[in-house]
Amino acid sequence: MHDKFTLIGKTVLVTGGGSGIGAGVALEMARAGANVMITGRSASKLEETVSSAQKDGLVLAYTTGDITNRNDIERVIDTTVETFGGLHCLVNNAGGASQEQAAPLLSMSEALWDEVVGLNLKAPFMFAQAAAKRMKDGGSIINVSSWLTRIPCPMMAHYTAAKAGIDSLTSTMAIEWGHLGIRVNSVSPGVIDTPEKRNNRPNEWRVRQAGNSPLQRLGTPADIGTACVFFASGASSFITGTVMPVTGSNFIPFGQVEYFAAHQNQGN
Repeated sequence: MHDKFTLIGKTVLVTGGGSGIGAGVALEMARAGANVMITGRSASKLEETVSSAQKDGLVLAYTTGDITNRNDIERVIDTTVETFGGLHCLVNNAGGASQEQAAPLLSMSEALWDEVVGLNLKAPFMFAQAAAKRMKDGGSIINVSSWLTRIPCPMMAHYTAAKAGIDSLTSTMAIEWGHLGIRVNSVSPGVIDTPEKRNNRPNEWRVRQAGNSPLQRLGTPADIGTACVFFASGASSFITGTVMPVTGSNFIPFGQVEYFAAHQNQGN
């Protein structure tokens, strides 16, 4: 591996590292040589990621925490620094919205809006702010947004608005923190084949989505992980304030098509 792509001697903190994209990012960071701390609410899921790493001869550490709680954020960062001696990279991955949280804008409650936007925009801001204060010698912050910010997304406007905010926040962080030696970039995943999607979506949906990509496949958590390794490494030392789409060029919004099909005769 080219020296600029290695993360040996670097400490990386990954939020939401217990499953899906977060687990894939953590494993790829460890494969690149980083000391990796993962965090999330579920100890059992974090332990699964650690166990998977051990099978590959990699070493990860974990600490539980709620990213929407400022005290937990500070404690997680303190634990990371105490464990590995510093913090060089934060991957703001934790977030999401469930199908149960989907709602049309006309009936979306203020509480639901606050819950989804709080998790997907406010919490990453708080984590990045706290991490930046601890990056004494500079570092890299990687925010995970979503390809859905590029298209209308009926029933999930709260989620996509928050993720669009992440991309905007990324560019401003890059400007304000550049003089501190901190680079801030965003990775925008497309349709990623995670265990959660396999459990929650029919196989026909996955096949259809794969067929929409010129590459004829869905993305994997490792695809997002390698993009994050690039942004964490010296290979991207002159890149900041950017959004990298990792989508396989799959931009066909089936959620929008399905929404219109369901409502075309209902007048709403």
